[in-house]
Amino acid sequence: MTLSRQERRTLRAIAEALTAEDPALASLLSTSAEEHRNQMLRGIAGAFVGVSLALLVPGLILNDLNLLIGAFMVLISFPVTFACIAAATGLQQ
Repeated sequence: MTLSRQERRTLRAIAEALTAEDPALASLLSTSAEEHRNQMLRGIAGAFVGVSLALLVPGLILNDLNLLIGAFMVLISFPVTFACIAAATGLQQ
């Protein structure tokens, strides 16, 4: 379905008004879906690193084998989980 010239002008005017009213929303809406996926994947990667460090450091300090094993299991599961999430969100390599 194509829009008429008047409808396109009206939509452009609405977009310009929204941009002037809320620049933060305009910048959020202007980012691409791929950028959002990349940001989400970076956050997930950071969470994996944070959890593994939260287990690894106390495990080394306390010499606790269970914490060390937990940290390594989190690190080992990271590539598979990351690949599954990337595939589910449509991220192309």
